[in-house]
Amino acid sequence: MEEYNNSKCCKIVATYFGVRRFYPQNEDHTIEMLKDFVEHEKTLDPGVPNLDVIFINHNCGSIKGNKFLESLDGEEIYSGKIHVFHRPWDNGKGVSLGSFDYGFKLLKNQYDYWFFQEDDYKVKQENYYSKGIGRKYKHSFYWLRHVFS
Repeated sequence: MEEYNNSKCCKIVATYFGVRRFYPQNEDHTIEMLKDFVEHEKTLDPGVPNLDVIFINHNCGSIKGNKFLESLDGEEIYSGKIHVFHRPWDNGKGVSLGSFDYGFKLLKNQYDYWFFQEDDYKVKQENYYSKGIGRKYKHSFYWLRHVFS
C-alpha cells in the first residue's frame, strides 16, 4: 500500500476577482474560468484517495465573485471536497504567495501533503499528485511535507 493512502492531501489555489493584465481580466472572466477549473477537478484523477481543493481568495471586495466561491464550498470533486477561505485585501500585499502562505498557516495541522497552484493554471496529468509525493525527496517548489512534533 502506498504511503499516501492514509495521508490527507490538499491543493491550495490562489484566486482573485479584481482586474488583471491578462485573462481572466475581470470578475466575470474569473468566474467563467473557475467553473471550468472545478469541472476539470471533478474528472481528473490525482492518484490519491483524498485530495481537497482549497480556494484562498485574495478578497478585493467582489460581491459577485465571493458569492460564486461560497457556492462552491463543500462541493465534491474527484477524491475530496472544495473548501473556500477569504483572506483580507491588505492593499494587495502578497498576491498569490500571500494566499499560499495564508492557506498554509490556516490549515497547517490538517493536511500532510500540499500542492500550491494559481487559479489560471490547470493540471492535466493524471496521477500528478501521487507522482509528486513519490518524488518528495527531490527538491520541488510545489511540494511540502510538513512534520510537526
